[in-house]
Order: sequence, then C-alpha cells, then structure tokens
Amino acid sequence: MKLKTLIAVYFAFVCTFAKGQNQFETSDIDRFRRMYDNLASCTSLQDSIKMIQENYPDSASVGFQKFIRVRDLSAGGYVANFGKYPSFWKSPESNHMNLQQRRTTTDQIFDKFESEFQEFERQNVCLAIGVLTTGGTVKGNWLLIGAEIVLADSTTDTSELSSWLQEVIVDED
Repeated sequence: MKLKTLIAVYFAFVCTFAKGQNQFETSDIDRFRRMYDNLASCTSLQDSIKMIQENYPDSASVGFQKFIRVRDLSAGGYVANFGKYPSFWKSPESNHMNLQQRRTTTDQIFDKFESEFQEFERQNVCLAIGVLTTGGTVKGNWLLIGAEIVLADSTTDTSELSSWLQEVIVDED
C-alpha cells in the first residue's frame, strides 16, 4: 500500500520525534472534489483561478496551509495542471473514499513505531490534493501527503502522465 510505504520511508529516514497533536486531516480532499466539480460553471481563466483560490487554498486546513507553502501551490498551478492532464483529473475518485480505513492503517503503523522506538511520538498527517509534484513531504511535526499521487489506483487514468509519474503512482495493492 503506497500510504503505508510513504509513512514507513518517512520514519525510516526523516523521523524527528517531534511532539504533535496527532491530527489526521482529510477535509481538504472533500474541498478539492467540490471545487473541481464547480469548475464546470467557470467561464474564463480568471474566473477559474478565483474559484479555485476561494474554494481550496483559502479554505485550507492547517496541514494543507503548510503544504501550500512548502510546495508553492497556487490556483494558477491547478488550472495549468487540469489543462495538461484532463483525463487524470477526470478519473473516478473512488480511491479517495475510504479515508477511515487509511486512518486505521496509519494508526497501526504509528502503533508499531511506538512499540519499537521509545522516543517516538505520533506526527500530524494531512492528505491533500496537490498538482502531481509530490507524493509527500515533511514540515515540522506534519507528514504532508499528496493524495493525488499516493491514493491513485487502477481506476486512475495515467495515460497523459510522464513515464516517471506513471511509475510513481502504480497501484501497489
């Protein structure tokens, strides 16, 4: 499972043992889907940028705000990416639906690390949809996961993506 792999790699190479609130933030995914669905009502590039900005970055969770800053995400970047990879973005979002199961998997991984590393403290986790530029990164006590890459599965249309991105988002399940 890619989420499990990403979290394991994160802790193996970057674990800071920073104290955290152990938030598991997924609300940005729902905001993204609503924003994306509403793009059809936009009539111009500026209208699209304004709608994206107001309905996604401007209403971002604390974790996604960090992701936006770390990866320099912008409404214009989303518009460009939607235009470059329309089939990818129109793929079914079924892979985003079972987030409670993903929370359970993440908690199991954290439980294992707590049992094996005395100093370990759970990190905050934010799953949000970026623009295909990162599967994840770390900022302070936040594990920031690019859900469009990490949650992609066999229903995701990757035909327009580079061969590198196609390999990165291959479903491991």
